[in-house]
Amino acid sequence: MDNKTLETIQNIIGYQFNNKQLLIQAFTRESYAYENPGVAHCEVLEFYGDSVLGITVVKSMCQKYGKIKNKQFISEKDEGELTQIKSSWVDKKHLSRTIKLLNLGKYIRIGTKNVKKGEVLSDSLQEDLCESIIGAVAVDCNWNFDVLFKLCFGMLDVTEFSENTVRMLCDWCKDKGYKFPTFTKFTPKENMQENKFYQQVKIAELGISFIGCDDTVTEAKMAASMQALNYCKKIDMQNEVGKPEITDAINQLQELFHKEYIEKPSFIFTEKKSGWECRCKVANYNDCLDVEKSKKDAKRNATLKMLEQIMDLNFLE
Repeated sequence: MDNKTLETIQNIIGYQFNNKQLLIQAFTRESYAYENPGVAHCEVLEFYGDSVLGITVVKSMCQKYGKIKNKQFISEKDEGELTQIKSSWVDKKHLSRTIKLLNLGKYIRIGTKNVKKGEVLSDSLQEDLCESIIGAVAVDCNWNFDVLFKLCFGMLDVTEFSENTVRMLCDWCKDKGYKFPTFTKFTPKENMQENKFYQQVKIAELGISFIGCDDTVTEAKMAASMQALNYCKKIDMQNEVGKPEITDAINQLQELFHKEYIEKPSFIFTEKKSGWECRCKVANYNDCLDVEKSKKDAKRNATLKMLEQIMDLNFLE
């Protein structure tokens, strides 16, 4: 590997190696090392990388789903659910997809016989490469977990978990006393994408259905389930606080926060010639603004707009 290639790879993964030989080793397969005596291969680095990835995902799940309450650790997910979530992040398909998206597979150093067999860009090799890169960084940074967590977050976007949405939707229906949702193959009448799978999920008691489209039947089911879950979440919010009302909007928004449907809302006031501007902010939603003669009215109206955005009543109706 030349210096330009090494620099390109380091920029992609967001880490600068002190010992660049470790980076080269991460991309070196055993078959290449066999043909080039004295060259180290990536096998042990893969082992270390697998372990780092596991602890990174577990820490992220702990932060996302766990909290201390009355000096005890409480988790939103049980052991089985956490195992499923972890599995979806460390499975071979996800790791291979990561390397493909980063376009790093082309730099793998592999034996000439294997190159002829067309193995250089196989899913298995790309999955191994993901782990060996993480392992190489672990050794290079002397196991600095701040560095390692940042690396994994950057490469794999571990903050957004691909949960088993099908199971979550089934659990929601079970809690409501509904029948389990049904999934069927769906064929669009127009704008059908080639090499894609379509699945339709229906919740009979609500009279609704959603369409998911993805690379596999399973992923299409999960995409459809996620849409249905978002819809169900809005129903739950409306059941908790009722439809947004201008006279009670601030209390309704605070209740959604206390029920942990949303992050804590904040308000920013700016004095204008025409009165007071209030900007209502909630993480993961667009800011909502309103200008009125009084701060109270501006806050109330901005809050109402935020509630309507969060609960998306037009969608519900």
